[in-house]
Amino acid sequence: MKIAVVDDFQKDRDQLALDVEEYLKEQSLPGEVYGYPGGEELLEALDRGEGYDTVFLDIYMNGMDGMSAARQLRQRGSACRIVFVTSSDSFAVEGYKVQAFRYLVKPYDRGELYEILDGLLEEKRRARPYLEIREDRISKKVYFDEIEMAEQEGHYTLLYLTNGENMRARMTVRELAQKLKEPRFLECYRNLLVNLDCVERVEEGKSGWEAFCMRGGRQALIQRSRRGQVKQYFTDYMFKKAEE
Repeated sequence: MKIAVVDDFQKDRDQLALDVEEYLKEQSLPGEVYGYPGGEELLEALDRGEGYDTVFLDIYMNGMDGMSAARQLRQRGSACRIVFVTSSDSFAVEGYKVQAFRYLVKPYDRGELYEILDGLLEEKRRARPYLEIREDRISKKVYFDEIEMAEQEGHYTLLYLTNGENMRARMTVRELAQKLKEPRFLECYRNLLVNLDCVERVEEGKSGWEAFCMRGGRQALIQRSRRGQVKQYFTDYMFKKAEE
């Protein structure tokens, strides 16, 4: 996550930035927090090509106030989530016009801030869902659409990603499937999960076996006893996707 904190009062700006950084650390989330003393500086950064997932904007500032800065963000095409930081929530109507996400009313406690950050994180996941996978004690974010297929490897699940990389997660394929819970993911063989969006074709192999041929060049065998069911699910999924 890339987050900007805009406040002309340095003490408040630094404290909010520290609280946000602490949240990211507690959640084991990669992220960067940038501070700006005013709306003008934020917009200058935007003009230089900087982009942010979320902007915390103080409404009452010298120079360009937060509401004016928010309007400029929207006029320039920024789709960032805006959280207004203010001593009053009386700007609700104006905030609605610039699609403000929430208000953080000063003085806030950490619980109120964390509730807003939880909501921001959940919205981001819904927009492009992802998993937090721990590998070698390091937490990594893996988007659903980056997972081509997954198979059991002892006590671990080996994830094959669309960029050609592999990851090992300490969970079973069934546990992974429970976390994914999307129609595009199908267990075509025991402990073998495929992303149907990554299937190029179904191919019949030797001895009557059939397999999904994946875009990355891998093959995923289709369980013989469930062959009809699996192929019908794949056909229905592709038909529905074409209709959409």
